[in-house]
Amino acid sequence: LVSFVTPHPIPEDANQAFLTCVNSLAEERDLTVQHLQRVDSSFHATFCTVAREYLYVLPLLSSDSMLPFTSDVDRVAHVCTELLRPVVGVELDYFGMSAGNPRTKSNVCTLQTAACWGYDREGCVAFRPFPADETETEVVPGFGASWKQLVENDAYTGVDVVGCLAFRIKGDRFLRRMVRKVINSVLQEAAFVLGQGDGDTLQQQQHGWEQNWKRRVELKDRSQNEPAPSEGLCLWSVEVGENISKST
Repeated sequence: LVSFVTPHPIPEDANQAFLTCVNSLAEERDLTVQHLQRVDSSFHATFCTVAREYLYVLPLLSSDSMLPFTSDVDRVAHVCTELLRPVVGVELDYFGMSAGNPRTKSNVCTLQTAACWGYDREGCVAFRPFPADETETEVVPGFGASWKQLVENDAYTGVDVVGCLAFRIKGDRFLRRMVRKVINSVLQEAAFVLGQGDGDTLQQQQHGWEQNWKRRVELKDRSQNEPAPSEGLCLWSVEVGENISKST
């Protein structure tokens, strides 16, 4: 989502022609503009959004030394989801999950959605965080088929891919590199939990370990929170305030 000012007003009936022109320039950088919208002159693409939603996709390899039991995709996704669950809907200071000088008005953010889906290499859902909601069977519609096609087309040549984790995180505000730091620190906590024992042991200890990541956020300590690789991150959707529909 970007905002820009044109030297002259664009007539309403010229929107499509302008979009075509912009895309002819953007395609050189593998970009595609999907939509143009006239907005109020006060609109700012960063500060006028009321929510953003990100996806993060992490292939799981049989040789992964960081995450124990990577072949048990549903177990890994379940632990990641349970670590994220305590922060959903809670206002927290995410300074420890940020980088550089914060550009937002506040470090306090509320995650409205934070969950992890697990997929096997065939694109089948191994774990979904909302089993009672039939509208949430996939992280996003069609993801499983796209993931299967990637694997079949040898997108991961030379490595043994057993599946993937697909995170979906939506919040009212995000600090610099926050999503990638959230992912990496959740995976670190999940690795610790998964290394403690079998499923029965985890169930017995759940009321302890499920709060581990929330406590880590509350520490506001950046030192142990490196960002996950950028290649897995995708901005999926943006919600904006009412002034996006106003004319200039």
